[in-house]
Amino acid sequence: MLWALYPLGYFFYALARGAFEGRYPYPFINVAEIGLPRTLEDAGMIAAAFVIAGEALVWFDRWLAARAKA
Repeated sequence: MLWALYPLGYFFYALARGAFEGRYPYPFINVAEIGLPRTLEDAGMIAAAFVIAGEALVWFDRWLAARAKA
């Protein structure tokens, strides 16, 4: 799960920079337009999708390796 720290850091950086500049790089994290609760919800859903996809790829890789040994 250490690989998830980089996107999390970027998320907080984008929020801080957006608050400072008044513009956000993505519409799903535009706190000024959609509010903080919706921004956190959107980010949580995207993060969950990436974690699920990452776990699925690791499982698939291990499954292929086990199949190749058999």
